[in-house]
Amino acid sequence: MRSKLSIRLNAGRSLVSIIRETMVLERSDGRDCWKTRRTIINVGSIGTAYGSSLVRRGKTTMVCGVKGELANSRPENPGDGFLVVNLDLPPLCCPFFRPGPPSEQSQAISQFLNDIITSSGCVALSELSVKGQLVWCLFVDIICLEYEGNVIDAAVLAMLAALRNTKLPKVTVNNDSGEIEVSEVCQVLPVKSQPVTTTFVYQQEGGHVIVDPSFEEEYGAGGILSIALQEDGSLAKVHKPGGLQLPDSLLEQCITKARSLSKDMWQLLKTVEK
Repeated sequence: MRSKLSIRLNAGRSLVSIIRETMVLERSDGRDCWKTRRTIINVGSIGTAYGSSLVRRGKTTMVCGVKGELANSRPENPGDGFLVVNLDLPPLCCPFFRPGPPSEQSQAISQFLNDIITSSGCVALSELSVKGQLVWCLFVDIICLEYEGNVIDAAVLAMLAALRNTKLPKVTVNNDSGEIEVSEVCQVLPVKSQPVTTTFVYQQEGGHVIVDPSFEEEYGAGGILSIALQEDGSLAKVHKPGGLQLPDSLLEQCITKARSLSKDMWQLLKTVEK
């Protein structure tokens, strides 16, 4: 799909409507329908965090930091820690976002990221337990520095890379005084699985589906679909925030393509860790 944006902002016309009017088949960056943009991952760049990462997919850039606090475990799940993921889409990343409370898109993606962590068993909450009733509460904060489409895939990679980079201080409780002692010795956070997402957009006319959409392609499409897969190829989660219905044949085609593309992302995560 090529978006020929010789756009003139006429009064009464939104940028979204103009983009939709100018969408045609060829993609503006020359990619074919099933090709993703170049992905770069860097880890350990935030010295004050327990784990961190920076991910760049095309021009879309995400930074992720993991912080931890000690808390009391819940009575209904004694010994289980907490892991909370939050995505921030500030105005600096895209003029479409406004200052103030998190946008609906930000909240929806944050919920999807939390669902992925829970359904995939990425981090075993029982392993966040400290002696006694204390557990680790981990906050995974992701901030978008530049929005050029497909923040979901970039956010998932940033989250996984930061978790794999996380080292928690060793905590003990003094049996005599009951005081908490935090050691300088750190232990790596065990990451059990790596659910990777692949995002597609599609149009009603012609039934065209493309992977890793740019900003223009997202807002010119009839629907968006993100497929989260485990390393064994099994389906972890599907995210489809409204839009047109996707035929079963195209859905199966997307899942097959997602399995192929996810292998490159898993290999990239392993390479970065080494």
